[in-house]
Amino acid sequence: MFELKERDGLARICRLSTKHGDVETPALMPVINPNKQLVKTEELKALGAEIVITNAYIIKRSYGDLACEKGLHNLLGFDGPIMTDSGTFQSHVYGSVETTNKEIVEYEVRIGSDIGTILDEFVEPDDSYEIAERKVAETIKRAKEAREISGEMLLATPVQGGLHLDLRRKCAVELSDIGDFFPLGGIVPLMENYRFASLVDVAMTARCALPASAPVHFFGAGHPMIFGLACMMGADFFDSASYAKYAADGRYLTSTGTVSFEELDELPCACPVCSSTDARELRELDESARYRQLALHNLHVCFAEIRSVKKAIRNNELRDYVEQRMSAHPQMQNAFPALLRYRDFFERHEPLARKVFFYRNFYSMHRPDVSRFRKRVFERYLAKSRRNVLVIFPNSQAPYFDRWIENAQRVLAITDADFIVDTYFGPLPLELSLLYPPGVSVLPQHPGRDAEALRNAYMLKLAHTHNYRLALYWEGERTLDVLANLCRSTDAHENFELRMLAAICDFQFGVGAGSVLISGNIEIVRSKNTGRIRNVHRNGKHILSMRNDGYFNLKIEGAKLLMEKFGKPALRCIVSREAYEFNARGKNVFAKFVLEMDRNLVPDDEVIVVNEDDEIAGVGRVVLTADECRTFRTGIAVKVREGVHEGN
Repeated sequence: MFELKERDGLARICRLSTKHGDVETPALMPVINPNKQLVKTEELKALGAEIVITNAYIIKRSYGDLACEKGLHNLLGFDGPIMTDSGTFQSHVYGSVETTNKEIVEYEVRIGSDIGTILDEFVEPDDSYEIAERKVAETIKRAKEAREISGEMLLATPVQGGLHLDLRRKCAVELSDIGDFFPLGGIVPLMENYRFASLVDVAMTARCALPASAPVHFFGAGHPMIFGLACMMGADFFDSASYAKYAADGRYLTSTGTVSFEELDELPCACPVCSSTDARELRELDESARYRQLALHNLHVCFAEIRSVKKAIRNNELRDYVEQRMSAHPQMQNAFPALLRYRDFFERHEPLARKVFFYRNFYSMHRPDVSRFRKRVFERYLAKSRRNVLVIFPNSQAPYFDRWIENAQRVLAITDADFIVDTYFGPLPLELSLLYPPGVSVLPQHPGRDAEALRNAYMLKLAHTHNYRLALYWEGERTLDVLANLCRSTDAHENFELRMLAAICDFQFGVGAGSVLISGNIEIVRSKNTGRIRNVHRNGKHILSMRNDGYFNLKIEGAKLLMEKFGKPALRCIVSREAYEFNARGKNVFAKFVLEMDRNLVPDDEVIVVNEDDEIAGVGRVVLTADECRTFRTGIAVKVREGVHEGN
């Protein structure tokens, strides 16, 4: 029913299957008023709408049995998937509705809704704990009632709880076993009042509690400035009538806000509406025509933003894109501190690396992949070092390796030493300085006092935790003189390039991987064009290939060495016996055949595919995390790059 196709952290491009066709997410569902269709359904499809939403309660009151006879899709003139709301929002606005949960769900089934919503209890942001608890209990009760009568219709069970996060969590957990589709209920007041920090808490609490395979719907979210942030938190669907409401109020939608149409002298947009007319001509239209043109423009802006978000997900650039979007609106920036509270959860889903790191603001240095990099530096490099001397190179910008390697070689001519660059990413071992994020980073020369304080804090941590007998801050010739006087010179120096390869192996696969892989007779194969390392051979066998991001692709022979070092399930995806031969021929691993996966693996990590007897089938890259493999029953879990029986 719901299959992950591409991803960037928690953000994902998925496919939802319904009776009336498939939908690619993230998807915007324009709200259709069944009594007044401002924009025709064929126009909505031309704009990019694969799915729409309407209100079953309004249809029931306006059309009654006629809608059942005619069918929802014929009534609206839309042949794609249609979701129906139940009247809960009307009860929020007007205080009550003239229907019951059982009546409205039965009606949604009868009119042929693809996704029908229960009549949940809307929890207001200022509801007391006792009131919210009662409403959550009633929502869960109604969801169970609806499940008994929903038939083949996908059942939407909104996660309620207001600002009481334990109730949100309880509601999400209990609904997980009942519903098919999970809107976040009661969030419209938060968005309308720019309470973005609270929105983050509500959304992330639900996302953490729901199954990874649950389609998540931001109920009532129709402003484009929220789409990227919501997708970064795992949202899949959006809906809103705001395109029409803003138009009725004379509001002109942009990707970062709204402006009064009357104040515009120029139309700052290239959509078909704005490129075929100008502000003066639009103002001269009669009210209904102007209203319709503004609504069309607003829809174009919304769908353009959805396409931009999808592009960012496909390019692994969404977090950077969101930081730019959030910086454009002062109130949106209140979400940054709230996001940090869920950094560990984000980190488990963040890809191993991206193409480039752009510094956008102080919170860029708190991105989950940056935090993971810092943590690994301390755990997988500094904690295991056995050298006595540490040389610290001063703060600089990428490429760090090219800048400091010559001076490092001068030190090594005197004594063995470790080398750290003092960077805004924290202490950066020179051997790891080509990796993402620091190796492909773009930072301003002076990122600001907060970034400086963070850098100093991590250098202070290094000062308090290192075990070096001698640590020197690089001062050029003076440092070399000090080392020459204090350290015993030796002619036997470790090959720094091999040392770098071993450090990357430890950093990527775990402490001890470097000593296993980079030992014996090592041969390095370089690119003829760039001179960069391309392949690593050990004792005549190809064990590693260098990725563009500085990390390694595992080869079968390298995987075998790691399996001897690290016991099951470390670095492994364990598949069923029936899938083993399929994967051994180099075919991808599908989620339903995964029995177990190393919980420490993240998307784009290298993984060894084995069967229950720990016999290797192949190597590849992680697509789904261990938790996701347990809940997704369709889709690719591992992209296999090489199988042990490939070609047989």
